[in-house]
Amino acid sequence: MALIKRSTHAKLLLQMLEGGKDPCKNGICPYINYCSKRGLYIRDCRLCVEFLGSVYEPFKSACPCFEFGAAGAAKRTWIALEEGGYLD
Repeated sequence: MALIKRSTHAKLLLQMLEGGKDPCKNGICPYINYCSKRGLYIRDCRLCVEFLGSVYEPFKSACPCFEFGAAGAAKRTWIALEEGGYLD
């Protein structure tokens, strides 16, 4: 169960990307960061996986950066943000 909404995740992800941070390079997405600050440690982000069009499978899914590669994950992220109406 996600602790934040998909829209909140998208907005945090957009802020991260616009701030020049690369979730693949830095190895952390907004959801994982949110959880870790609350003492919850997860290895992959269900919201990222589903946001980028994959099917989340507990204990099998990986970070989209590993699944699609950094460039593929970045491309899918921008597409998902645009399709979701998160870009101006």
